[in-house]
Amino acid sequence: MMKTLLVLFFIGIFFHHSQVKAGGFSFNPTINTYQEICLTEGIRPVNSSLKTMCQVIVKSQTCKSVPATDLLRCSEIERPIALNSWDYIKGCAQGVLNSVEEILKFLWSIMELAWDGDKRGALSDEASEFMGIAKLYLHTEYQKALAKSPPPMKETKALMAMGGAIGSLVLDKVTEMVANEYDEFGCLRSEAKSKYICKVLGDVFIPPAGIVALIKVGPKLAMKQFPHLKKAAAPPKKSIAPKSLFAQYPNLQKTIDNIKINGGVSISHPREIPFQKSNEFRPIKDAEMLKRAEDLPPNIQDTIVGVYNSLGDKKVLEPYFKNLVKESAEWMAKKGRPQDLELLKKGVVSEHAISVILIKRFKANGDNQFTTMMPRRSDRIISVGAKDIRVSDMANDNDAFRTAIRTGPFLDRVFEGKAANRDGHGVINHMIQRDIVKDVVKKEMKGNSQEFYNYLGSKKGVNWWSDLFDSGEGTRTFTRPENISNYMHHNLTEGKVRND
Repeated sequence: MMKTLLVLFFIGIFFHHSQVKAGGFSFNPTINTYQEICLTEGIRPVNSSLKTMCQVIVKSQTCKSVPATDLLRCSEIERPIALNSWDYIKGCAQGVLNSVEEILKFLWSIMELAWDGDKRGALSDEASEFMGIAKLYLHTEYQKALAKSPPPMKETKALMAMGGAIGSLVLDKVTEMVANEYDEFGCLRSEAKSKYICKVLGDVFIPPAGIVALIKVGPKLAMKQFPHLKKAAAPPKKSIAPKSLFAQYPNLQKTIDNIKINGGVSISHPREIPFQKSNEFRPIKDAEMLKRAEDLPPNIQDTIVGVYNSLGDKKVLEPYFKNLVKESAEWMAKKGRPQDLELLKKGVVSEHAISVILIKRFKANGDNQFTTMMPRRSDRIISVGAKDIRVSDMANDNDAFRTAIRTGPFLDRVFEGKAANRDGHGVINHMIQRDIVKDVVKKEMKGNSQEFYNYLGSKKGVNWWSDLFDSGEGTRTFTRPENISNYMHHNLTEGKVRND
């Protein structure tokens, strides 16, 4: 019963939002794979949000091998991409259906299959049921097209007008075949699904009879009759880039394998934060912060707890830094700069590469308004995008800092140079913190992360910034930027191999 509920739910809701629409057709991800993931993780459709399920799915072992550029974005599941199914098919099958004669022959084969029961032969129950639905669907669409088509050659014109209906039928069957053969298909974002289906279409249309068989008897029997169908639907060969990268730079693999982070104590309410550790960084002292913790709005309260715990949770931090190092190393290898390749040989990545990856991630998440806090020696105090704001235009440093918090991810160049050394505050650490906690902030703020940063960037809310992102000495978690510098520069970045 549970499996049935999951299947119905995913078909009816989740896949509806993650589909690529093409005249009624949808790129359905792999039902059985999602079913297994969700049962393993204890997710139940009756009380789990779409985005929660999506986040579990994309982080699962099944989706691990999918390149980051192709991986499903949970923020995009509400934005299906509209395509015209027949134009899509013709575009993917160029060289096969170029002439009107070839198109008519193919369309007629499908129509003939649906209308003529004798041609269907002995079908499985599933295929028979499908063909019954297809027959009614195509017959109805054809009669509509025939009624609208003027003479002469009404039948031919009606048949040509059937492209969209038949296209949807074809694409659904091709997608079903792919989903059965390629487990990771459900992990792909819309564009990657579209590209892969297009490749399959280009293969299976030679000969077009393979498509007819696919619709007539279903994927299993069709692949026996036309072996090239199975070959076309097979999963793409795994990219050897990451493996060859780590084979070429074995010290890099050792670095990733050795990423171990000690966990911190978790809290269940903001009142449990050790406020006294950050008293030097805010005008409001620990006793008053304890009082204010009781009066926080519920969503802000829950988000503060989530952020504080995430920055001290080894189950969050270890996979985060493993992925950050991998992505940074792949970027460095692709760029091929000699100094970067030397670092990879030593098993470390550059802070510059990490900065690039962070910016790419923020942009992909729609967080595009970057800010820079300027060095104290500058006559500028903050830069928002390409706009520099001068000291005279801001009330004071605190005003500038609150603006930076509200505006977006920011580089803290106040701490560049000596203050950005192996144990210093660092320039990019606040960006790293924001990247680590982005999912929990989005979850607790019900998708409105900006509301949380607006609060932290207010005169009242900024008092919480210190305890969450700028904590004082004695803090053992990554709520203290210096702890991030210490860990990264001694274990992951060029600081590990510097002689100074």
